[in-house]
Amino acid sequence: MRYEGWELNFFDNSKNFRIYQFLLIKKYLKSKILEIGPGNGIFAEQFVSKFFNDISLSEIDKNLNKKLTKKFKKNKNIKIYKKKINEFKNKFNTIIYSDVLEHIKDDENEIKLALKRLNKNGNLIIMVPAFQFLYSNYDKSIGHFRRYRKNFFINYGKKNKIKLVKIIYFDSMGFLFVCLNRLINSKKKSSVNIGTFIWNLCIPISRFLDKVLGFSIGKSILCIYKK
Repeated sequence: MRYEGWELNFFDNSKNFRIYQFLLIKKYLKSKILEIGPGNGIFAEQFVSKFFNDISLSEIDKNLNKKLTKKFKKNKNIKIYKKKINEFKNKFNTIIYSDVLEHIKDDENEIKLALKRLNKNGNLIIMVPAFQFLYSNYDKSIGHFRRYRKNFFINYGKKNKIKLVKIIYFDSMGFLFVCLNRLINSKKKSSVNIGTFIWNLCIPISRFLDKVLGFSIGKSILCIYKK
């Protein structure tokens, strides 16, 4: 995985989007949670930890892991690890990959390994960028191997006989912004900064439009498998 500090900061500051993500997955969260690739740990810190007290964060990036260890040093409810999913021996009731799977070359094997670390009736929650035709220099610059369509997760579930609880596109306004970015074909940090700020302001519109459109289009995909 390759991380860009500026990219993490921009998206962590997009609080409207983070709130929206949490609202979409909240009812599928069960105590004893593992988040793989949490970055700066904002999602766990600002949302998940307010409702659950058994949270594990695993970040293999050396610098980010150091930041997480320092940030949550006094928080007994959040444990920090530097492990890949196959290095865990214990099991969890919820495993989260929030904008992480696209950074992993062998994504199908990663899903397989994550499911093995779930307890029975546990949920694997995956959020990824949508639509490969939108793949741009920006995606490449931040270490994305790919973008996704719903069919990838539907077919994976059928092939491996895994129960698919939920599969939707979300953030329709974000889809528009990504399309514009694809046309500009720019990876300049300044343009991402401005675009991210405006996009975050538009999230309430996305929440309304997503419902109207039946979650049929969006810049992101939410997939939830149940073991």
